[in-house]
Amino acid sequence: MPDSPKQFILKPETLAGLGALVLGPKGPLSPLRYDGPVPLPEEQARALREAGVLDRAGRPSEQSKETLVALAETKSFARVRLAAGKRFYDHTVYFAPRFDRAVAFTLLPDGVLIRDPAPTGEILEGLRQHTGGSLIRVAEFSAVCGFETAFVLAAALDFHRHAILSGIVSGANSGTPAFDAETLAGFARGLPSSPQWLYHVARDLVERKEPAEAAVFHAGLRELLEAGRLRREGERCVLADAARDLAEALPLVELVLTLNAARELPGGEVTMAGMRALQAGVRAVLTLDVDRDALHFECLSASALVEFLHFFLSNPGAVRGGG
Repeated sequence: MPDSPKQFILKPETLAGLGALVLGPKGPLSPLRYDGPVPLPEEQARALREAGVLDRAGRPSEQSKETLVALAETKSFARVRLAAGKRFYDHTVYFAPRFDRAVAFTLLPDGVLIRDPAPTGEILEGLRQHTGGSLIRVAEFSAVCGFETAFVLAAALDFHRHAILSGIVSGANSGTPAFDAETLAGFARGLPSSPQWLYHVARDLVERKEPAEAAVFHAGLRELLEAGRLRREGERCVLADAARDLAEALPLVELVLTLNAARELPGGEVTMAGMRALQAGVRAVLTLDVDRDALHFECLSASALVEFLHFFLSNPGAVRGGG
């Protein structure tokens, strides 16, 4: 633990040149690691001297030296980005086990705020101001699907959500939204690319750009019916109870939160984890995360979401090893 909390505001473009001034190797996850020598322009060096990061000789100052070495020796990190309307927050916590603490990067309009040690409690409380802390889980919904089936499930949830929103606008109640494979495929193809739509969130998580083919929807509906995620209504399908409860609690996404984390293993291999959370109001939270070749959907309470974030932002070993 440093003698007293330290903080600096840097321009992101100074990190490469600053890293070159920190002696010793940089790990693959270090924010100071760049390929090849990067000279530090005089204008940037002057700004770093004024910020107290460099001394008059252009070397890391006594105030900043230990913080910079900790960043160079980073072995794991967790990054949380939250978008709530026009507000956007971006925090990264870097862990250096040798120093038994973490260093935080917070993105500001005019640079990056570096704080040592990381004020994890303060960061979490700021996020909680948007997520809330409700203990209520609006739907007993959890599903693990292969990627293609996950796209179909996401489209089915969106179909129901879209019908709810259309009914609110028109004032009409058309009953339970029902669909077949062709209807759902056409609906999904017409959705604008936006975090409002689970179909695009799911595809973005697994980096799929090309539209899903009709055959995917036929196979996906069969699998979801067998798993009880959907049920038959005549010749068409509708959401089953838990999926319907989720869709009706999440008609409009108000908050999008993204977690990315990584850890360097003893052999030098890097393992990663990630999650996307969508929230409506203070109670409806749906998380999506990739687990190897499957996509995991989970409805959580807002309180459980904050606890999940706390685990990653305070635990250098949160990302498990490969295998």
